[in-house]
Amino acid sequence: MALGLAELFLRVEVRLPIDNSETADLSNLNGPSDIELEPGKRTSFYAEGGANVQWFSASAFVETLAFSQSPLDERYQSALQPDTEATMIGAKIGIQF
Repeated sequence: MALGLAELFLRVEVRLPIDNSETADLSNLNGPSDIELEPGKRTSFYAEGGANVQWFSASAFVETLAFSQSPLDERYQSALQPDTEATMIGAKIGIQF
């Protein structure tokens, strides 16, 4: 929505992961260097709102990340990626051109 020289915006996203994997290196703790983690695929959300005024941009955002527990590791018989949720709240300022 444009208001003279200012433009207000709002963005909302639903994020559906396609692939989610990680290799952990625990060699600095006298552990293995090749643990494969494959946490499940869970939906995450992102929302951002702000304003653009001439060359400047400012916004606030909130982002969620969610990972379900990884399968049991065959060698260690434990889940190395626990069920995890995170929320990040932040602000952005910038120059646009």
